[in-house]
Amino acid sequence: MSTFHQHDDEEKDDPQIVDDLLSNEMLQLSMKDRNDIQEEIHGVRCLAPEETPELLQESLQQLANTLDVIIPINEKRAYLQSQKLPKTYVNGDDFRLRFLRCEIFNVTNAARRIAKFLDLLLELFGDFALQRAIRLSDFDKEELPFIRMGHYQFMPYRDQSGRRIVTILQNEVYDESPPEAKVRDVSGDCISILQ
Repeated sequence: MSTFHQHDDEEKDDPQIVDDLLSNEMLQLSMKDRNDIQEEIHGVRCLAPEETPELLQESLQQLANTLDVIIPINEKRAYLQSQKLPKTYVNGDDFRLRFLRCEIFNVTNAARRIAKFLDLLLELFGDFALQRAIRLSDFDKEELPFIRMGHYQFMPYRDQSGRRIVTILQNEVYDESPPEAKVRDVSGDCISILQ
């Protein structure tokens, strides 16, 4: 069903290595960028621009051009496959705006994120994932109990900036679950979060 490959990278399991990596990346940013990130994280201020109709239209046009012309062919296999389908949700404004908003309207980053996301969906779920959004019915009998455990949950409130808060709960069952189920669960939840 899936061609997901688990990469054995034990360094990523060490919290100290992850903390050091994050710290080093933050130190490479300018003081202004670090401050902006801190204010965004803590809900003091939002880095996203005001969404005017003009901004949305221009960004969507630039995104379409970037996906079609600028992103190299070898980095957008699933995207190209979706464009050959008679029906796909990939070209819808709602779908594309999720990625633009995620990247604070950086068109190139949004295009790359879409391409990678679609490659992952194709790998995990197959061709139909390029035609329509993933549904709960797309998971098999072995994955559904894992998903229903509720490892990913939306909090009933939002942060100071109005953003949804998601919690990730981990336990022994989660740790022992097959990697494919974890990735499919995460990708399904990411789709929900993006919607």
